[in-house]
Amino acid sequence: VYDTLQQELEYAHKAFPIRATDSLQTLLLDPDDLDMCIAPEVARRTYRSLENSVKNPYFGRVQSVGDLVMFFNSQAKSS
Repeated sequence: VYDTLQQELEYAHKAFPIRATDSLQTLLLDPDDLDMCIAPEVARRTYRSLENSVKNPYFGRVQSVGDLVMFFNSQAKSS
């Protein structure tokens, strides 16, 4: 999650550490980028599926980097 976010934010925020407590809004992440670019890349890198994500307890509640980590931790592994 951290590596993918760092790469996505490189254009706006060069070389700064991303912390679990960082708000995605404060990092100026576009929700569409999160859904279309970041989530699929994190899923690929972590071998997690994005299927049935509406059943994830973090679905619709991801506000921080830590929440995003927990979201993917709660997703099933991909086959």
